[in-house]
Amino acid sequence: MVVAMEQFFQRLFSFIEFGESFIWSYMGIPAILLLGIYFTVRFKFPQMQSMLSAYSFFKDLFQTKGSDAEGIHPLKTFFSALGGIIGIGNIVVVCISVEIGGPGAIFWVWMTGLMGMILKYAEIYLGLRYRERNSDGSYSGGPLYFLKQVKGGKVLSYLFAFFMCIYGIEVLMFNVIVESFEADLLIPRPAGIALLLGAIFFAVKGGGKRVANIATVVVPVFIVVYVALGGYIIFSHSDLIWPTIKLIFSSAFTGHAAVGGFLGSTLLVTIGQGIQRGCYTGDICVGYSSMIYSEARVKDPKEVARLGIWAIFMDTFVVCTISVFIVLLSGVWNDGTTASFMVKKALSQHFPSVNVFMAALLFLTGYSTIIAFFFVGMKSAAWLSPRYGQKIYLVYGVLAQIFFSFVDTTQAASLMGFSGACLMLINVYAITTLRKEIKF
Repeated sequence: MVVAMEQFFQRLFSFIEFGESFIWSYMGIPAILLLGIYFTVRFKFPQMQSMLSAYSFFKDLFQTKGSDAEGIHPLKTFFSALGGIIGIGNIVVVCISVEIGGPGAIFWVWMTGLMGMILKYAEIYLGLRYRERNSDGSYSGGPLYFLKQVKGGKVLSYLFAFFMCIYGIEVLMFNVIVESFEADLLIPRPAGIALLLGAIFFAVKGGGKRVANIATVVVPVFIVVYVALGGYIIFSHSDLIWPTIKLIFSSAFTGHAAVGGFLGSTLLVTIGQGIQRGCYTGDICVGYSSMIYSEARVKDPKEVARLGIWAIFMDTFVVCTISVFIVLLSGVWNDGTTASFMVKKALSQHFPSVNVFMAALLFLTGYSTIIAFFFVGMKSAAWLSPRYGQKIYLVYGVLAQIFFSFVDTTQAASLMGFSGACLMLINVYAITTLRKEIKF
């Protein structure tokens, strides 16, 4: 019986891995690049416009006034959404792209981030424009609402909600945190699972405002600490910075030959890994961020939608870049170390007690991601069944997270990747159809 179950799940995950690879390779990557180029040309490189107007933009947002009854403060939704994309994905998933695709993969992560900035803007803008006010005064928006405006939208909205329910249970992050508790703090796995589940339900029970408040505290602390540690390591290897940059750009257009513990990669593998992992870490065209930002207290959708550009900047060009540079400069990327432990090994070369530090780091970043995703999963479940959806989802969430705490990390990543790919296809279709409705 046990053997039969193992064989069933092996076949299931093989199918999921194939589906994930097929969707990204033949549909997702071309769609992301072409749609990103279209909006970049149409709006005359809005990414750069936002960078140049950063001071006045954030100054105006800080001065946003209003009561909680009018929605969540825009900056709190920013950190809440940022909490969902900045975290373990920037530490582990981006290292997977290097592990499989070589150093050049980070170049394609950057290109994806550049295109993803404007795509993130587009989905947030549409989510805010077509959002609806709830009976308690809060707002609901995102793809579930702007899908109503496209052909076949009713069916697609339910399909989107279904996949978001799967995506909303961040089994990869949960798996990594529980493993870290066990390996670094010697906390038994059942106890680690119970502690983390309790912390998740505490946050989710408070709704969007509690999730936003937690993320507003956790995310800035993580960014400051991680940038400081990463910056120290980078400047400690200052003599290798330029050779590493040349390695990244040469590998980005040629692939990378086998070296050390690295098996080598072709150009297509390098490009594919960079774009796919870049989309995952930045939640590009998945729709999660659009649902979070739709609760913001704002009159003009353009004001909050621009925060999506800054979220991708922080995620891709700051945190992901630091992760890749410290594993490249320290040499752990090609010494046989698995992606899950690359950053930890690089940090251990410079800082003592890294086990305790990494456990705390992974918990804080993973926790902010898990609760943000769980929140949008709950909203999607309520969309599917207003009466029973959230109750069923809580049960599913507990069972799924417990189950994936005992499986291989790559299987958890495959499930997240496949469900994210399906969400991306639906979202890209809606954004493409409604492209003329988007203003910058």
